Amino acid sequence: MIVLCRTKEIAYTTCTYEYLRGKILDVLPEYSKKAEDHLSKAVCLGNSIWKKGDLPATRNCFTLSLSKGPYKRILSQLSMLERRMAQGKKHFLFFQCGADNQEEIVSESIKHAKEAIPLDVKDENNLGNACLTCFFVMGAWDHNKLHQSLKAYQKWYEKYESMKSNPYLYFNSATVNTYLENYERALSKFEAAASKDPCLNATEEVQKMVNLFDKLDTLLKASFYLCYHPFLFKIQENCILNIKINKSRNQDWFSWMRARVFDENS
Repeated sequence: MIVLCRTKEIAYTTCTYEYLRGKILDVLPEYSKKAEDHLSKAVCLGNSIWKKGDLPATRNCFTLSLSKGPYKRILSQLSMLERRMAQGKKHFLFFQCGADNQEEIVSESIKHAKEAIPLDVKDENNLGNACLTCFFVMGAWDHNKLHQSLKAYQKWYEKYESMKSNPYLYFNSATVNTYLENYERALSKFEAAASKDPCLNATEEVQKMVNLFDKLDTLLKASFYLCYHPFLFKIQENCILNIKINKSRNQDWFSWMRARVFDENS
């Protein structure tokens, strides 16, 4: 235990040293390769501790460095780390709580993501992810967080041509649209994510969506529910649940799913 504590203390000291050395060299108006190297070492050291699975130690390492002044890479990494600590090991759509003080941690994640944007506008994506995590942590009821997340993703998408090939951007955008009940848009985003990275579980998410619609459609067809639960009819209108049964072998998988969920002739 003493050795472990000593190792962590050395790691924090080394991280602080590399960070301060880099910041001192970075004061000069011209570009300094040494400054970049030292600042990168501070980030790499924190990432190395992260790989060991010691998330609190990694957070302390990054926080200690930031106490000496802002740096975009550390702010970005710290925001991602805090989001990871709050959400646990599961993916967004299978959200599982992580830390006990998750609301506080995810608030810090959003704060650090916002602080990183003036230093590097590419962190719009990081902000979008932080807002999406916050939505789940807060109980999946605050749609303002979803709109903030979607806005951040859209800005990132518009500013960088290379992001149009990023499967995670499409997947996360699809997730947001699903919870906003923009199902047709969500389906198209899941389709884009699957085409760019088949390893993502985009097809499974679409299947879940279709299964949900099938269940709702079954309920809506029962006169008892239509008579005594008029709000279900409203759900039918919002979700456009005029399902067509078309299993043509000539259609690709996503086209068939789209035909099942949405009435393309409406």
